[in-house]
Amino acid sequence: MSVKKKAASKIFIGLFFRALVSLRGLILIPIIVKTAGETVYGGYVIILSVFTIIFGISSFGIDFTTWRYLPSASIKEEKQKLFYSLITFQLLSVLILSLIFIIFYKWFDVYLLKKEVVFSKWIILGYLISYVLFSQGTNYFRYTFRSNYYFIGTFLVSFGSVLLILLYFESFGKVSINVIIDSVILMAIIIVAFTFSKIVKEIGFIFYLPPFKDFVGRIRLGFPMVTWFLINTILSSSDRYIILAFMKLSDVGYYAVAYGVGSLLFIFSSVAEIIIQPIVNKEMDLHNKESIIKIINLIIKVYLIICIPFIIGTIFYAKPLIVLLANQGVAEHASKLVPYISAGIMFYGLGMIMTIILIAELKTKSILKANLLAAIFNIITNIILLYFFHNIMVAAITTALSYILSFIYILFTLSKRWNFFSLGVSLMIKLVAISFILIEGIIYLFGFLGNLISNNLSFFVQVFIFILLYFSIIYIIGFFSKKDIEIMKQMYIQTT
Repeated sequence: MSVKKKAASKIFIGLFFRALVSLRGLILIPIIVKTAGETVYGGYVIILSVFTIIFGISSFGIDFTTWRYLPSASIKEEKQKLFYSLITFQLLSVLILSLIFIIFYKWFDVYLLKKEVVFSKWIILGYLISYVLFSQGTNYFRYTFRSNYYFIGTFLVSFGSVLLILLYFESFGKVSINVIIDSVILMAIIIVAFTFSKIVKEIGFIFYLPPFKDFVGRIRLGFPMVTWFLINTILSSSDRYIILAFMKLSDVGYYAVAYGVGSLLFIFSSVAEIIIQPIVNKEMDLHNKESIIKIINLIIKVYLIICIPFIIGTIFYAKPLIVLLANQGVAEHASKLVPYISAGIMFYGLGMIMTIILIAELKTKSILKANLLAAIFNIITNIILLYFFHNIMVAAITTALSYILSFIYILFTLSKRWNFFSLGVSLMIKLVAISFILIEGIIYLFGFLGNLISNNLSFFVQVFIFILLYFSIIYIIGFFSKKDIEIMKQMYIQTT
């Protein structure tokens, strides 16, 4: 197989497994909504977001230096100290944070779950401990240029847990939040057994905490990233809590369904970040600025080619998709939100791609400021507007505007030092035109077919035809130059 084909296969493998992982959330929507209702689904979203916040802050920034310098580490002892200092500290941290959650669980149950959802508070211990080991174990392979291990491990936990949930559903006819979380814990433990057996063979095992001075220095450098994570989480999930304050838990469920569909675009930006970040870190250490510029430009082009037809497609196809996932009632509430959410997430992804450079430069405070600005805007506008207009469309629009604001700040920050980003207005106009013409043509064509095929089958056939024609046109027109292909080759070589 040629290097060109290998490079493409590596990217498509990442997209394939990341897409499957993202589909887990969509698969859970009909299981929970149709068996337990929108209220329980809304409660599940709230619980998961709280667990995510606790996990995100548990490293206190120690992980930043681990993953920043591991790609360039060549000595076994250096790798040991970088990796095991993170594992040791974070396990102690999640233990303490879990106990704090358990102590204050009554407050959480009354004010956030509103006593409408059954949930075991002790499950947080098993979830966070297993997730720390799973997450950091797979990250070890990601930052040692073996991202396929990362993708496969993440996929197995996501879909292995779904399989366990489906087996439970087949046996008992319903699922609970405890069952969903227990399934994740079990699959995480299985993957941890594999990843750590391989890691121990490579670098051995030590119990290590860094000296206090080094410890403080690593937190000082990495803690802005923890704050960034918190603000980013607030930016992406605070709307749910504000909706809950002014409306019902079922409205959180409707919004979460729309966000789940719109956030499928996260697949592409997260795959780019997973594959590209170690490469950019290493290129930065080698002072290859020109190489970094070419890589980021190519990733942005690919990202826009994928995002724009997705956003246009949600205008026409969000409602039938949500009907398939949940029901007609949920689709009526959620489908109109999806184009706004997906447009906002496109800009969030662009910001995430450009943030790769800021991380490599150790400019963590710039990332923090961008998300802080967007989070403040999101919270204030949501509170004010939802107070007067009890409509979840408000949250969708303000969240999209917040992501755009964060993107503009990151772009402005980088433009002072990097002349790398061109918004590509002409490219975007071409992609919008191609997408609209194709979808309108396909809908017009299927209008003649009438009732010859079922609505569900018609939806899948139309989407398939659109994807086939769209990417055929992209290939025929030649959106990718020979230089782009050469950059892909070099990216593949660096990750193998």
